[in-house]
Amino acid sequence: MFFSRRDTRFTTAPNRQAAHTRQICAAMDEMEERIRKLFEEKLSTVVTKLDDLPLLKEQLNDMNTKMVDQASRLDQVQTKVDLAMTSLGTVQQEQQQVARALKTSALPKLIIPCCDGPVLMGAPPRFPPPPPPQYHPPHVVFPQSPVLPDSSAIFLMLRVLLEMGAN
Repeated sequence: MFFSRRDTRFTTAPNRQAAHTRQICAAMDEMEERIRKLFEEKLSTVVTKLDDLPLLKEQLNDMNTKMVDQASRLDQVQTKVDLAMTSLGTVQQEQQQVARALKTSALPKLIIPCCDGPVLMGAPPRFPPPPPPQYHPPHVVFPQSPVLPDSSAIFLMLRVLLEMGAN
């Protein structure tokens, strides 16, 4: 009789592992399960963070827009502060020039009638009389301001008033 291989069945002996081999396999299975759970937790955390990425990108764009707006406002304020400080410096220089001119010029004599005459409604004054007004001579020249164009008009009015008071 002729036997073919298909008809032949082979059986193997049952696995007979030693006790320490079974313990090592069990420990490896437990470790593999713990690593799988940890990997799944970390992967879900990464996926959650990636889902939040478009929101973070939008918030960053909003913050960038606000920062650009603040920078332009800061530039405008800085320009205004620079102009104000320049104007104050010019005004201070003009005041120093006027003060020097007034110190070097001689003040004209001003005659005020004495208050020994009749008092107001017959009552003596309660307070001492105010100090006499001081007039500046008309020959004082006031400089013009390059920053404040209205200052020359003010100085012109003062000069006219002084000339009227001196006459």
